[in-house]
Amino acid sequence: MVPMNRLGCLTLVVALCAALALPILFPSVTAASLGKLGIPGDLAVMILLGMLIGSAINVPLWRLSSPRIVRTDPFAVIGLGGILPRFEEHAKRVVIAVNVGGCLIPLVVVAYQIILLAGGGGSSGAESTAVPGDAPDREGVLIALVLSVALNALVCSKVARPVSGVGIALP
Repeated sequence: MVPMNRLGCLTLVVALCAALALPILFPSVTAASLGKLGIPGDLAVMILLGMLIGSAINVPLWRLSSPRIVRTDPFAVIGLGGILPRFEEHAKRVVIAVNVGGCLIPLVVVAYQIILLAGGGGSSGAESTAVPGDAPDREGVLIALVLSVALNALVCSKVARPVSGVGIALP
């Protein structure tokens, strides 16, 4: 009989796999979503594939020396901790890195959107609901952008926790 806590992890893994497979199975939905942001469909699919492939690539920024002992559990990242015994190793260095698919590519998309907002270009999507002649207030949009980024950074800094052997995790 499967222990109940393992069954919950299996459900989580299946749900995560389904969520990750959704954009691959429905690229038109993803292309339409990015299309509403003014990104052409072909480029949207390339961005999606770049994010999926780039999620396996980390770019190290700097290394720090660390005298700590790090206990690692290889399956803890996917919610299956405790299957193998925990390993202990002396971490001589801590690597600070950014993920290509989860950080760098989304930053490029965000920078593109900020340039559109600051330039007043707005969305070039065909399904715009704006009334002709009713241009959005650029300063108000940029103030809302700054406030939302500040609020997001505040919330993330409060809920982020370092996880030994994994990195910084957000619930």
